Amino acid sequence: MKKLVFLSLFITGTTIGLSSQAQVRVNAQININSQPDWGPVGYDYAQYYYLPDADMYYNVSSREYVYRERGRWINTRMLPSYRRNINLYSSYKVVINDRNPWMRHDHYFRNYGSYRGYRGQVCRRDNRRDGLSYNDRRDRDYDDDDYRGGGRRGNNGNGRGNRY
Repeated sequence: MKKLVFLSLFITGTTIGLSSQAQVRVNAQININSQPDWGPVGYDYAQYYYLPDADMYYNVSSREYVYRERGRWINTRMLPSYRRNINLYSSYKVVINDRNPWMRHDHYFRNYGSYRGYRGQVCRRDNRRDGLSYNDRRDRDYDDDDYRGGGRRGNNGNGRGNRY
């Protein structure tokens, strides 16, 4: 009888141990599809964007703007009227993966405020070729040399790469 009880406890313990090992979680943070078209190219994940032109933040997951007004931080889905003239597609965006970036606003303003007026950043909308976004091309192993007409040899077609 003791052997039977011991055997059943052993089997139950082993089963519980195996089932707990099978519940391993994989937490891959990717939010490519939730990023706006005016977001910068090349990021698989972004919690916030800092927008130096407007001196405000954009929460990617909740799609809300966070800005300071009269000493308080405001969350809203729409830009305030006095900031609606900002072109989000051409303005510079800083990707921030911090919980509450406005709590360190002095740091972000000091390091990225100088990008106010900078227009050299490519946004996701403007980086599409042949109807595919940047991430679609990367996912299907898109070959940029083929797109430019250089084939497998490189752009100059001599088999020595892209040397001039």
